Amino acid sequence: MTALITSFVNPKGGSGKTVAAVNLAAGIADLSYKVLLIDLDAHASASLALGLKKDPLPSLAGALIADDELYDFIEQSANTNLDVIKGSDDLVAVQVALYNQKEGLLTLKRKIDDLKKIYDYIFIDCPSSFDVLTLNALCASHAFIVPLPCEYYSTSALSTVVEYVNSLEEKGVCHASLAGILRFYGSNGVSVLNEIQNEVVKIFRKNVFKTIIPEDKCLDESIILGQPLVTNMPESSAAKAFKKLCAEFIYKSPFWLRFD
Repeated sequence: MTALITSFVNPKGGSGKTVAAVNLAAGIADLSYKVLLIDLDAHASASLALGLKKDPLPSLAGALIADDELYDFIEQSANTNLDVIKGSDDLVAVQVALYNQKEGLLTLKRKIDDLKKIYDYIFIDCPSSFDVLTLNALCASHAFIVPLPCEYYSTSALSTVVEYVNSLEEKGVCHASLAGILRFYGSNGVSVLNEIQNEVVKIFRKNVFKTIIPEDKCLDESIILGQPLVTNMPESSAAKAFKKLCAEFIYKSPFWLRFD
């Protein structure tokens, strides 16, 4: 068994990246798959969304710049089959250390290798920027998902992501495939939503998930409660959409593993 490693990437804040990572991880864990969620953000938003508190040292940062193993930082969440490696404030300092290392972009890839036989799926919630940590996540991944709010200016982030991934591929350090663009409905008018959707589908075609996450006030409520929407409010419209996304993602996942 080799875990499929997938990163959630979008340099634009408020894109739904963490919400997508948490609910996809929790939803797939509810289907009896063994799942690990790595919170690579110093704000630890994914950890907090799962009801886990940020801890003082030692932390994930130590594993990335020292000889510590990632396995030592795994915590079990309240969701059966879902484990978490929490984010921490000191991840900010790690970026400088990794940047100065000769093979700093491959640090997470080396560390994560020992965990690939323990899990079915490993998800990485990246910072909202293209810093060294995000680049590490992409280099360690088989695939990446780009959450996309259906609003003006959000589509510009797509080209940025593609450019960065292409530059890493040219360096021979990244082989991640675009798993899909995940669309989120916002409060914009229907004409705006249709225009953006048509543009995204036209350019990326099969790389756009069929599932669209609807606007749902329950999304914010679940974050405040520190519980994934798919398990805490399973009958909400967004939770039902995330469950469909889980099925769609699992169906497609064998394709990306071929590139391991």
